[in-house]
Amino acid sequence: VSYSTAVVNSVLNYAVYLAMGSKNNTFTVIFASNTTGTGLYALHADTNTVTQSYLWGFKNGAKLDVGSDSTAISRSTITGNDTGYTAALYIIGSASNNVTDSYIGNPEGMGVWLSNGANYNRISLSTMVSNGSDFDGVFMNHASSNMITDSYSLAPNGSSVLLESSHYNMINRSKLESNTNSIAN
Repeated sequence: VSYSTAVVNSVLNYAVYLAMGSKNNTFTVIFASNTTGTGLYALHADTNTVTQSYLWGFKNGAKLDVGSDSTAISRSTITGNDTGYTAALYIIGSASNNVTDSYIGNPEGMGVWLSNGANYNRISLSTMVSNGSDFDGVFMNHASSNMITDSYSLAPNGSSVLLESSHYNMINRSKLESNTNSIAN
């Protein structure tokens, strides 16, 4: 799918939905927008590629849910806008995903949230921002062996990176900026 627009206004539906078993799909220069829910949602969908795209959702710009492994997102903008425990990019129970050369931001909630078995994911050459009150640029809980490299994380009102019950994560050659904690564990 290339040079396309997908727009929906539904908490229960998604602008782009990669359902169980969706594999080896490529999205180039797409605009996915959901004014009340999630822009791009994947569930048990592997080895998909998104590049040069804009993923926006009120809850999540992109959510890689359980079993959505080996997805590559590059040169894209991923944004959310909800307060509370939501993130522009939310990866839960999915492994070996790669996000590179992208902007990930949420003015109200978290920038990136890696949760409950989100392991071996990589973020590089990217900017992660949260301007929400007491929310983090990157929040990892029960997420291990992830790598952030050559990136920038900003959270003026929370932690730049917050690790909770997470192990063996690596942050390399990155700038972490916060008015409270750069890294909290």
